[in-house]
Amino acid sequence: MYDFLSRSVSRDGCDEYLIYADKGADWDYPGVNRTLCAHISLDPAERTFTIDRAGRPTFELGAAWLISRGADPAVFRSDVGTPRGPNTVKEAQLLEHLRMFGDRYHVLNHDTDTHRQYESWAILKDTTADPADRSRLLLLEQWDWDEGPCRRTVQLAEFDHYDAVADWLDDRTGPLITAQGRSTVVPESLVPITGTLKRLPTVARPEQIHAARIRTLPPNAGRNEAPGPAYGHQAKPAGRSR
Repeated sequence: MYDFLSRSVSRDGCDEYLIYADKGADWDYPGVNRTLCAHISLDPAERTFTIDRAGRPTFELGAAWLISRGADPAVFRSDVGTPRGPNTVKEAQLLEHLRMFGDRYHVLNHDTDTHRQYESWAILKDTTADPADRSRLLLLEQWDWDEGPCRRTVQLAEFDHYDAVADWLDDRTGPLITAQGRSTVVPESLVPITGTLKRLPTVARPEQIHAARIRTLPPNAGRNEAPGPAYGHQAKPAGRSR
């Protein structure tokens, strides 16, 4: 049920970094991460190994978790010239910022909609900001295949507080205010080249999900901000396919 995306190994071979796409996440309960990361660390002296893993709502946030643990940044990047790659220079700078510094953002809530429009959103808190700062960020990733080649677009917007993000997700009225200072200069090799996609992003149908992957549904956390992902957030797009 997992699609392998990228892999990095340290020079001494003692650390391995992996990132996967969970094909069944779209049909699971709200809030399941679509990107799964693993860090395998070997101890030759003790002849043992440890595995740390984490889930993230988008590829770049997953890459950021691995890079913060020592993975090669050159391996875990959006593919230029493919549908997952950036469409504009500004988007390339945003993706580079999320990839290199995304681990500074704490995911408060996230979800994926596969019915009306294939999209993932995440409400983020910048852990480097002043503790009194109540502003929150909305990371919105959308796939569009209605006209021409399928393309992914990514936006990062800033709101005054958590409830303002929730309200926008509920009614989708008003323009998104782009978050400032959230971009990173990218090398020339990352200048966007729009690619094409002949099939939809990897999604598994419910009947394909093995019974061993049954998860326990977490309690409904409402729309209140919580220390961790609040899976029961009311701002869920209508017509969910689960």
